[in-house]
Amino acid sequence: MQFYAAPFASHALTCRQSKPHTLNLYTHLAKGVISRHAVDAAPGFEDSSGNAMPDVKQFLKQFPPLVSLVRATRAWDQQRRQRRRRSPAMYGPLIRDYLQSHALRKLQIGSGPHALPGWLNTDYEPVNDEFAFLDATRRFPLEDQTFDRVFNEHIIEHLSYGDGTFMLRECHRVLKPGGRIRIATPNLKKFVDLYTPDKTELQRRYMQTAIEQFYPEPKTNTECFVINNFLHLWGHLFVYDPPTLRDALERAGFTNVTEHAPGISEDDHLRGLESHGKQIGDDLNNFETMVLEATRPQTSNSASP
Repeated sequence: MQFYAAPFASHALTCRQSKPHTLNLYTHLAKGVISRHAVDAAPGFEDSSGNAMPDVKQFLKQFPPLVSLVRATRAWDQQRRQRRRRSPAMYGPLIRDYLQSHALRKLQIGSGPHALPGWLNTDYEPVNDEFAFLDATRRFPLEDQTFDRVFNEHIIEHLSYGDGTFMLRECHRVLKPGGRIRIATPNLKKFVDLYTPDKTELQRRYMQTAIEQFYPEPKTNTECFVINNFLHLWGHLFVYDPPTLRDALERAGFTNVTEHAPGISEDDHLRGLESHGKQIGDDLNNFETMVLEATRPQTSNSASP
């Protein structure tokens, strides 16, 4: 996340203590708001040539009207970007082009930066114009019975139970009869089982990795720290176990619910999709992640309320 970014087009600055920032001071220099001498003399930043540039936050505090202007413009720019990102004019052509060019249509929800070839990749915060905007807690901007496959990985646990079940009903709605959904999400039971006195080697290694990364000081009841870290540090709102996710899928109208290991599927189009193992390692991902697949029946069931 950027420490500071003003929405004026840009003069690149690199701070010794933080990530790159952008700020265009030239408009204000031209108006005489800030003197060139003051900019040249201010410490804290260097440009690509090693020339001194100002510590932006501290420097701007010397000019209250400019601070107010920057804040107001930044807020306006953020709102403009959000409106543009969520506008049908922005993502509509991308969705339309995908549907027209793919006979087998596959939808990924919550793609992040992980685009799947041959899929319509969507996210709440698309990383570029190759991803479509989709809010999983609102009605999808997609027609009924449009897709053959739907996939999401480590998404549903970031939604409340109510929002998660709504997302499943929307997935059911946009799938064609006979279409399949695949969901990868943490398995709560794996974490509850950490309290077993006779831990497996993988359980011990998972706990050791979590403690070393997030709680390096000595601890006694490490299970408690590992579980709390998992439940709260990553913005998880509702973590499922297999029976609860199976029930949610069936209530949404799905049938033929099956459980798989990450990367494994009897369906060629749903095999090898998960990327979470690239971040934490395949063995640790296999420990914490469950994968369920389900089918929208040919004669669709009515979703339970």
